[in-house]
Amino acid sequence: MPDPLSTLLAASALSGAADALFAAAVLFVAYAVFGMTGFGSALIAVPVLAHLWPLATLVPMVALFEIASALLVGGSQRRAVDLREAGTLVPFMLAGIAAGTLLLVAAPSRWLVAGLGVFVMAYGLRGVLARERGFRRVPRWWAAPFGLVGGVVSSLFGTGGSFYVIHLAGRLEDKSALRATLSAVLGTSNAIRLCAFLASGLLLPAVTATAALLLPVVLLGLWLGMRLHERVSRAALMRAVCVLLVPAGLSLVARAIAG
Repeated sequence: MPDPLSTLLAASALSGAADALFAAAVLFVAYAVFGMTGFGSALIAVPVLAHLWPLATLVPMVALFEIASALLVGGSQRRAVDLREAGTLVPFMLAGIAAGTLLLVAAPSRWLVAGLGVFVMAYGLRGVLARERGFRRVPRWWAAPFGLVGGVVSSLFGTGGSFYVIHLAGRLEDKSALRATLSAVLGTSNAIRLCAFLASGLLLPAVTATAALLLPVVLLGLWLGMRLHERVSRAALMRAVCVLLVPAGLSLVARAIAG
C-alpha cells in the first residue's frame, strides 16, 4: 500500500526531483520576502515558475499559498483594517477577477506568457527608477480602474496585488492601516479567485497535490521572513526584487517569441 507522500507525488505536477528542488528554492525565497514585507511573493514566484508550469496550473497553485500566507502574516492585524477603503476597492476587484478568469481559460498560453513578461518587466523598471516621495492622497474614484485592472491581472498572472498596493498607498498614510488593509484585500482577492478557479475547472487535483507538497517550504520561508522583518529595510529589499524582475520578465518574453 503506497504511503501518503508517494500518493501526493504521483498525483502532483512535479516531474522529478530537479523540478521539486527548483520550485522549493523559488518559493522559499518568494515567501521569505512576503514574511518581511507583506507583499511581493507572487511577483517573484510566478515569472520564474512559469518556466516550469503553464499559467493555468501555476496561478491557482500560488493562490493557495497566498491565502495561507495572508492568514498567517495578516491575521493579527485585522483591527487595523480600513473597512471603507477596502469596501470601495473590492467590488471593482470582483469584476476584474471574473474577466481575468475567463481570459485564463480561453486565451492562448503563449500570449499569456508574453503578457506576463511585459508586465513583470514594466513593474521591475518602475521600481528601479522610482524616486521616494512624500504621501499624496489620490482620489477615491481611482479604486475603479486600479481594482478592475488588479483583478484581471491577479486572475491571469497572480501578480495583481501591485495595483492594490499603488492605490491603497495613495489613500492610507498610516503604515499599520496600509499593511492591514492590503493584507485583507489580498486575502479576499485570493479566496475569490480560488472559488472562480474551482468553478472554471482550473483547480485540478494535480494543482492541490503539488501545493500540499510545497506548502512546508512556503511556511518555512514565511517564518524566516517574519524573523527578519525588523532587520531588513522594506524599500531596499523591494528595490532589489525589482532589479531581478527585469531579466525574469525578459526571459518570459523571449520564451514566448521562440514558441
